[in-house]
Amino acid sequence: MPNDQSPESREPTRMLRLLADPELGGDLLLVGLALTAIIDHDLSWSCDIASIHHLAYGSRGPRVAIGAETREAETHWMNTRTARVLVDDIRRYRPPEPRRECLAPTPRKAACGKKATQFDWVTDWSTGEMRNLAACTKHHDWFIQQRKTNQETRPVVGEVPRPYANYGGVLARHFPEINWPKLWADLDPNWRPYPEREPVAPTTPTLRIVPEAPSKPAKPRAPRRPARPRLRLVPTI
Repeated sequence: MPNDQSPESREPTRMLRLLADPELGGDLLLVGLALTAIIDHDLSWSCDIASIHHLAYGSRGPRVAIGAETREAETHWMNTRTARVLVDDIRRYRPPEPRRECLAPTPRKAACGKKATQFDWVTDWSTGEMRNLAACTKHHDWFIQQRKTNQETRPVVGEVPRPYANYGGVLARHFPEINWPKLWADLDPNWRPYPEREPVAPTTPTLRIVPEAPSKPAKPRAPRRPARPRLRLVPTI
C-alpha cells in the first residue's frame, strides 16, 4: 500500500518523543504524558497541577495552591505525587553521589579504597562545583584537614560562581511553550536560574502551569468529538 503521508506528518509526535527519551521513566513519564494529553489533545480545560495529577494518577484530589496556608498537611499540593515529581525535575546543580570508599591517598595507592565511614563534599571555589570527600576511620585526621583547608581557601572578596546546571529540566526540553522558570520558582521560592554549559535556544513561553486550578472560563469551549464506542465481547448464539 502506498504511503500518502507527507514527511512532516511522519515526524514523531511529542508523545512518541517522550516514550523514546531514555531520561524519562516512571512518574516523570506519566506526568509528561499527562501534559501531552492536556496541551496536544485538549483533554483538560486548564493546565494546573490538579488536572495533571488527575490524568497521570486518576485521582483529582484537593485544589490547594502551593505556598498557601492549609488546614491539613496531607491536602497541600506540595505533598501530592505530581508536585513532588515536578519539584524533582527542577533544573539545578546536583552534587555527585557520595563515594563509599576512602579517598585518602596512601604511599602505595592514589586512594585508600577501604570502606568509608565519613562523607562530605568540598567546593571548588573557582567554579562552585562540589567534589566528594570520604574517609575511613584510619584517615579521620586527613578528612578533617581537607574540610578545614577547603574552608580556609574560600574567597574573602566576591561571590562564589554558581555551578553549571547538571540535573533536571527533562520535561522542559519537551515542552518549550511552558514557562518553566516561573513554575520552578512557584515550586521552590529559593530557586534561582543556574548557568548552562550549552545555552538553550531562546523561546517565548505561551503556557503556564499553575499550582491551583483557575476559575472556569466564562465562554464554553467548542464541543469535543464524541468518544469512540467501547468494544464488548458477547457470546455467539
